[in-house]
Amino acid sequence: MVALSMTGCILVACLLCLLASHPTHGELKRVVVLSRHGNRVANEPILDICPNYASTRNRFKGAAGELTPVGLCEMYQVGKWTRERYMVNTTFLPDHYVDDGTFFLQSESADRNLMSATAFGQGLFPDGTGPPGYLPDRPQIIPIQTTTPGHDNLFNSVGDGMCGTRFGADIAHTAASIENHLQAEPAFESVLNEVGQACGYDLVANSRAGEGTKLLPDLVKTLDDAFLFAEDEGYPADLDGRLEQSVLEKYHTIAFDYLMGWFFETPAQISYISGQFPGKLLAALQTEDDSKKFMYFLAHRELLYAVLKFFDYPIALTGVRKGYLPTASTIVWELHKDEGDTEPHIKTFIWWPTQERGEKERSTGKDNPLLMQTGHDVEATPNACKDMTKCHLSTILEVFKSRLAKTGSYKELCAPHAAVNELVEKPSPIDLWLQPREVSHKLFIDEDYALHKQAAEQIIYN
Repeated sequence: MVALSMTGCILVACLLCLLASHPTHGELKRVVVLSRHGNRVANEPILDICPNYASTRNRFKGAAGELTPVGLCEMYQVGKWTRERYMVNTTFLPDHYVDDGTFFLQSESADRNLMSATAFGQGLFPDGTGPPGYLPDRPQIIPIQTTTPGHDNLFNSVGDGMCGTRFGADIAHTAASIENHLQAEPAFESVLNEVGQACGYDLVANSRAGEGTKLLPDLVKTLDDAFLFAEDEGYPADLDGRLEQSVLEKYHTIAFDYLMGWFFETPAQISYISGQFPGKLLAALQTEDDSKKFMYFLAHRELLYAVLKFFDYPIALTGVRKGYLPTASTIVWELHKDEGDTEPHIKTFIWWPTQERGEKERSTGKDNPLLMQTGHDVEATPNACKDMTKCHLSTILEVFKSRLAKTGSYKELCAPHAAVNELVEKPSPIDLWLQPREVSHKLFIDEDYALHKQAAEQIIYN
């Protein structure tokens, strides 16, 4: 037997680690990705509910809700991580864009989401990978599909689809429960009062809990977002020294708990906030066209939380607040089929960005330290698969069917409450990409509902 040198052992060990941490060509069949947008500017009402946030707001150069420079860098990191995983470490995807059905990208219609998808594309296909004969740096321009305003049940069923009316009624009820809980928890109210005093605005008195007109969870969420976005951008969130860090950390915890309770208090809310996406995810994973390899979707955080809860995934990211998904967080589903297996299995990863905090100057262009990073990732396993060696696609399908049996589909939950215009549905670009066909101008069968039901509801649209 020939003994390996120390150097040889190290090389073998490194090779084994590389093979374990990256998909190998031949077993990986398909990748579906869902991202949250990158860091952004706080929403417009922030100075109404926190006048003392003004100096922090002035540091942001963009308009309310706009993607920030750090947000762009975060999305670039997602693209760079994706490129390294599927183009550099393996040859699963071509290292340049080809318009042959291999790639599909779709974003929710908010400007910050479309900008995030564009920045992702720049990380996925950096300058120099585009065709020659255009600009000297050879950028790659990639097509990004979006949604029809007022008819988005894929990414935003509660804000831009048929579930808005149902959601409005549910969150009003939940807000009342939260406000009643506040009155029974003096410690919570004390934290809100301290933050309100630092802001120069009485959060409790101006909410329904204090006989005001605004929903307390909405006030708490809007303000917490402003703090988190400032921290991620590297700006202080202490309101010019008025807010102690220990109080801010308590407030972050309360705000996150409020968000989870407000949006996801019941199984029905999880199902209808998930909208079409779980069904489209399964349809994408099950398509028999092997040329369709990579699907990328971009939406708001609520959809990521809803989908993880829909399929019962735990969230545990090292160094991140428990249960929290930072800006630009991304869920990756890989469909594998190993030699000898009778059915494919799923590997799921949650990715989150490298976030540099603290006040400092950042250089620009290729020297920007945030552009050099590829973030962090961890494998995530749904509870239905936690005791299994492999998480088979059939198990995920059973979870989907069980959820529908328990709550009904988003249509069954929302249609009885919806306005007439909210019931109008049109085929999504992902449907046409997965299964190109002539679509009648009068009839469209929603495939995510038909997939696991004996009879699909027929939707007439204009």
